[in-house]
Amino acid sequence: MILTRTVPFFVGILALTVAGCNRGGTNEEPSAPAADDAQVRQTETMELENRLDAVEREWQEAQAALSKQTAAATAALKTRIQEDLVAAREAIVDLRTTTAGNWWERQERQLERAAADLEADVRRHARNLKDATAPTRPAADTSDWRARRDALLARVEERVDAFEAALRDAGDRDAGPKEVEDTEVRVKRLREDADRLRDASENDWWDVTKQHVSAAIERIDAAIDRLTTGRG
Repeated sequence: MILTRTVPFFVGILALTVAGCNRGGTNEEPSAPAADDAQVRQTETMELENRLDAVEREWQEAQAALSKQTAAATAALKTRIQEDLVAAREAIVDLRTTTAGNWWERQERQLERAAADLEADVRRHARNLKDATAPTRPAADTSDWRARRDALLARVEERVDAFEAALRDAGDRDAGPKEVEDTEVRVKRLREDADRLRDASENDWWDVTKQHVSAAIERIDAAIDRLTTGRG
């Protein structure tokens, strides 16, 4: 009788132990889709880094050919390319820590900083950029992501419109035609960056961020080509 009662008892204990182990294993393993997405992001980041490495090697070779050019405009453009290379490298480092929770704040900072840098250059080339770049900031509901996006794009678009208008009447105060042309190209690129965000959603956070870095690398490559060949 004692043996008959004891066997079911131990069977029950064993079943509970196995069930507990199964639940623990399920909690510890990450979901396959999340792991796959992380791997894709890591691979794409490495591809961007390899592209930037190639552009930096191209720039090193180009500097040898430009070493005999001492014009002030050429020197300024060389400095700009070097600064853009540093910024692109920092963007790739940031890409490794960009998440769905912080990507938009980083996009805001990048666009606002790009607009501020361009304003300084436009003021050097143009005589009539006065208070036109002080943007009218629409009130935005900070809890609504679309409202924040639209407010940012409105500010950037207003500044870009002012930059373009001022550069149409640009004087040749402190820069040559190449430097003014480079600034015009960068203003155009800023508008493209803003337009890229216009139809974006929060779920597009990785594609938007990745494309921003990719476009920056392409622009540096194009700037090197303009400087070394004179092609636009």
